[in-house]
Amino acid sequence: MEIRQGTDHSILLLAVCLTCLGVVMVFSSSSIMAVRDYNDSLYFLKRQSVFAVVGFAAMALLMRIDLNLLRKAAWPVLGLCGLLLIAVLIPGVGKKVSGAARWLNVGGITFQPAEFVKVGLVMFLAHSLARKQDKVKSFRFGFLPYMLILAVLLGLLLAQPDMGSALTLAAVAVAMLLVAGTRLSYLASIGLIALPFLYFMVMGVDYRRRRILAFLNPWEDPSNSGFQIIQSWIAFGSGGAFGQGLGESKQ
Repeated sequence: MEIRQGTDHSILLLAVCLTCLGVVMVFSSSSIMAVRDYNDSLYFLKRQSVFAVVGFAAMALLMRIDLNLLRKAAWPVLGLCGLLLIAVLIPGVGKKVSGAARWLNVGGITFQPAEFVKVGLVMFLAHSLARKQDKVKSFRFGFLPYMLILAVLLGLLLAQPDMGSALTLAAVAVAMLLVAGTRLSYLASIGLIALPFLYFMVMGVDYRRRRILAFLNPWEDPSNSGFQIIQSWIAFGSGGAFGQGLGESKQ
């Protein structure tokens, strides 16, 4: 079957290249550990390659689906994503790890609903913003409804808590609204309103505050908040800016 007309081949090529590069980097950074733990330097490469093939297959399938069907599915998919976010917060339904309820286990498969929410929000915004091209500069119709939907999703994510996914979702939504033509003043205003809340969420929670301030003195907590910074120093010290070569990422 041929790729349906209208495919952006530059984005397609970029997605393929980034995925292949990611698979190579997974091999480079995991081969030493794979030998140590599984006696097979290609263990993680094989797993990631399978995931990449499944992803490419899913992409090829979606490229052949009528765009109108995807548009009709935008609202149901977003609604399902919201229900999944609620489900992880229900005791006995959501799976807690290290105090965070971010996972669901269905048929032995554990997954994070937050990852599906990112796709669902993109589908919904793309569909809705395309329909409201003439109202996208309106505060009442082209900005406020999206902020309310985003606020609900962010609230559910922060309740898990999953601040990383919440910030990613917010950044994606703002980027899409900006590209669609939403007034910059609206986006700047909501950003200024969000700053105090963001400051409180980071500085008001001990482990987040320690992560942010760890760069000041990573040796104060070398096995926890300062771990990543110290390891990056050691990696740069042994490999320089360009590393030691493929498969040599021992650090």
